[in-house]
Amino acid sequence: MLHTIYVYTVITLYLIFGGSLLILSVYIDTSGKTAHKIASAWARFAIRACGITVHADLAKLNPEQTYIFACNHQSQVDIPILLALLADFNISFLAKHTLFRIPVLGRAMRSLGCIPVDRSHTRKALRTLKQALLQRSNPNSILVFPEGTRNETLGNFKSGAIIMAIQTGLPLAPVVIAGSGKILSKGSSRITPGIVRVSALPPIGMQGNYTLKDRELVKQKLRTMMNTQLLESENG
Repeated sequence: MLHTIYVYTVITLYLIFGGSLLILSVYIDTSGKTAHKIASAWARFAIRACGITVHADLAKLNPEQTYIFACNHQSQVDIPILLALLADFNISFLAKHTLFRIPVLGRAMRSLGCIPVDRSHTRKALRTLKQALLQRSNPNSILVFPEGTRNETLGNFKSGAIIMAIQTGLPLAPVVIAGSGKILSKGSSRITPGIVRVSALPPIGMQGNYTLKDRELVKQKLRTMMNTQLLESENG
């Protein structure tokens, strides 16, 4: 319990300080690169504070390529883990629109190019995604949690990531996290140090290969790939 209190205290203080720097950095560096460096530094700090050891295999990713990342979601600690590991890709998130109302955090997320999505209104969410895609002028990769919520086992996928990949022509890069649910499980506030395994799977090429009519096919292919890797990582 003392470890949990310590972690929340130092991360909150660091978030307030780092978030303020992040917001200020946008006025100094409009490219957003400085903001992403600050976010990555905060993420690495959070991982260490939580006592997380990360074993990652990202060999199948090209650091020069922009992706639509699709990742399973087991825990709140997934976000700092991915921010740290995928720092070279300057990732932006799709996130609950309500998170953008939180002082400092909301401003910080906007400065990173994160996209607010109202999951309770599917059509509105899709319009937001389409508008965000049309307005994209930066080379940031986008990270999507296709389950839409946290699950210890792999849940059903929504189509947002697939639609974004098809419309942009960017490769769809599956990333699988295993073990983070044991660090901080859904519905719990207790943080338990441990090991998290992260595996990047071969990206699915979208340009010229799929149309929106194929989104269910791509969704099933993506989920099958990720579920196979998740079971392997958990049993390995």
